[in-house]
Amino acid sequence: MITWLETIDQSIVLFINGLHTPWLDEVMWLVSGKWIWFPLYYGMLYYAYRTFGPVHCLYFVLTMFVIIGMSDLVSSQIIKKLVARVRPSHHLILGPKLHFYEQSPGNFYQGGEFGFVSSHAANFFAMAVFYGLSLKALFPRVIYVLLGIACLVAFSRIYLGVHYLSDVIGGAIVGSAIAFAVWHFFWYRRIVPKIP
Repeated sequence: MITWLETIDQSIVLFINGLHTPWLDEVMWLVSGKWIWFPLYYGMLYYAYRTFGPVHCLYFVLTMFVIIGMSDLVSSQIIKKLVARVRPSHHLILGPKLHFYEQSPGNFYQGGEFGFVSSHAANFFAMAVFYGLSLKALFPRVIYVLLGIACLVAFSRIYLGVHYLSDVIGGAIVGSAIAFAVWHFFWYRRIVPKIP
């Protein structure tokens, strides 16, 4: 059963990575990076400020940092080290069949050694779920937009050959679960009732 699932994972990453073209490489590299999303973060901050006001917006931002910090810690420092599943880019048989983004002449991006779960997926899904749930009263569709962005980031990790589909699904579950727990037990129950 595990071997069968592993074969499917490998087939999926080979197929998606095999779609590469020079222009799509650049797009997926940008999507997978941090800087391109800063306008999104500023927009999210602006609407959080408008919704909660200055004091509660500060609580909101601090809570968001805690959630993403927890998501990153659990995904990269705990699960990855416990599971120790080698990324497709470091797989002895699969790795040579993959195409990698060339950061500089002769320097190809392959990520760290272990890939389960994807920290990128965990962090983006954590952000999407917490923000979407927190602002759903005023912006009911924003969660779908943010989840779409999180899915795009997750897809870019497979496209770049550094994660399997199961890595990003696992990351999405971890990040979403942490965000939902903090939103439900802390933000929704303790903070929202105090917001005028």
